[in-house]
Amino acid sequence: MHYRSDVILGLRDKVYVRYSLFDLSKVHVYSMKGEFLCVAHRVQKVHPMANVLGTVKDMEEYKQQYQRQQKILKKAVKI
Repeated sequence: MHYRSDVILGLRDKVYVRYSLFDLSKVHVYSMKGEFLCVAHRVQKVHPMANVLGTVKDMEEYKQQYQRQQKILKKAVKI
């Protein structure tokens, strides 16, 4: 499963991940010191060729994730 959060994007430190087996839609991320960092939500893994060879649903998911990634990249470049 893949989880993503903008808060920990680019973080290079080790973290603790805590989750509930009853709700795998999100995980709680903590620093090694035990400080709460964020809640990371589950994302669907999309193959890069889904935009060309995938179904309509795959194409839309790819476009949404690509736009989000570009938005985050622009924000990081500004900083």
